[in-house]
Amino acid sequence: MDDTIHVLGLGSVGILVAHALAGIPSRPRLNLLLHRPRNCHSRVLAVTREGATEYQDNITTEEYRDSCWYHGTSRDPSIEPVGHAVSQNLSSNETPISFLIVAVKAHHTVRSLQLVKHRLSSCSAILFLQNGLGILDDLDTELFPDSAERPYYMTGIVTHGARRKDYLSIIHTAKGSIDLGPSPRIARTSSTEISFQLPSNAERLAGIMNQTSVLNVSLQHPRVLLRRQLMKLAMNSIYNPLTSLLDCSIETLIKSENTGVQIISDALVCEFSKIIRALPLAGLLNKEELGRHFSPVSLKTTVYQMALRAGDHTTSMLQDIRNQAETEIMYLDGYFTRWAFALEIRCPVNDKLGLMVLDREILVTGNFSPNRTVTRGQRFPSWKLV
Repeated sequence: MDDTIHVLGLGSVGILVAHALAGIPSRPRLNLLLHRPRNCHSRVLAVTREGATEYQDNITTEEYRDSCWYHGTSRDPSIEPVGHAVSQNLSSNETPISFLIVAVKAHHTVRSLQLVKHRLSSCSAILFLQNGLGILDDLDTELFPDSAERPYYMTGIVTHGARRKDYLSIIHTAKGSIDLGPSPRIARTSSTEISFQLPSNAERLAGIMNQTSVLNVSLQHPRVLLRRQLMKLAMNSIYNPLTSLLDCSIETLIKSENTGVQIISDALVCEFSKIIRALPLAGLLNKEELGRHFSPVSLKTTVYQMALRAGDHTTSMLQDIRNQAETEIMYLDGYFTRWAFALEIRCPVNDKLGLMVLDREILVTGNFSPNRTVTRGQRFPSWKLV
């Protein structure tokens, strides 16, 4: 298979990673998958750090327009059609995808991957750099139900700070790290087989990522990844909704010392702690680890410390609300609600907060999507709100 690295999703994280990969002297070809048509024909990646901007243009692109992918380069935006994206077979101009980095918003993942599904196979490695949990379960159900044909999933946890400046241009506001490894899976049955060994294709992708010194990449055991995922999920599920509803940064929220906000935050920590410690995590985290890291006291301390490091950061959910777009609420607070429902645990504060964000979405977008559900046939279950 062709060893080109494809990047799907060019928000701040996608641009940061693609720009870093483009700077590696000896690397496979880098191809940007532009899944939404743009009027701007620039194909140059730009990252600004401490006032200095660095550009990278040694890339190729494919842009999806009018149900077709179109080839191009950074220097010559092309009009050459690749082929129909929803075909089950590769066209003569298309190549199978060995390495794919996905940095689209969680709720756009299934729809975006549908466009390249026919180019993926069990020989493909996909690295997901996203907020939230539950996306992989949706992909298993909707796109890759046959485990024998399913691509290999990897997960990356990003702590870098970056914000959008312009199309394909960002400001790298805070240096962080990317922890990556085999995607840990929380299964509803304890019989699920768990493999911690990276196949050769995934190991090669991890090795390439590790050559980008600016990203500070490290390979982690799934146990470590899951623990950090759950911590980040808890933080995002507290501060993303609150900042989006109160229209402020995390730093402003913390410094306000608002009693009401503190009461809500403490209640969410307690609800999340109870849900996390009840999850079927056999083979991943034991009771001792859960107690040490996810007791209400420990989780509150961790979430607060993570929030302090975020500084004057505008959360992605607040950015979505300001841009009149759907948020990732279904894969943040909604993930906790789905598991609470399955485990018969009440989480009224989390459910109420999720409903408030969904209502704000309807207000700013003017749309209500029946697909924005938490459990089959339900939104955030009303019986939990009493």
